[in-house]
Amino acid sequence: MNKKLTFIQKVKIFRMWSNEQKGGVVVACNLCDSTHLSFKNQHNEQLEDKHMYTSTYICEDCGATCQNKQEWVSQKE
Repeated sequence: MNKKLTFIQKVKIFRMWSNEQKGGVVVACNLCDSTHLSFKNQHNEQLEDKHMYTSTYICEDCGATCQNKQEWVSQKE
């Protein structure tokens, strides 16, 4: 779910950008909007023409968990 960023979240993003951590995604807890997350059980597997990435996000503020699954496929031929 997309939510508008708070002023504090915008400041955090600016700090990342100013430290040359350009690009990427900011992940926030869908229950409490915290960006204080940790990542557990990270796995990356290559299957023929795609990469599968799975992990678990854990919100360090409210304790909520999220199962993350990504399928990356090259668009280059």
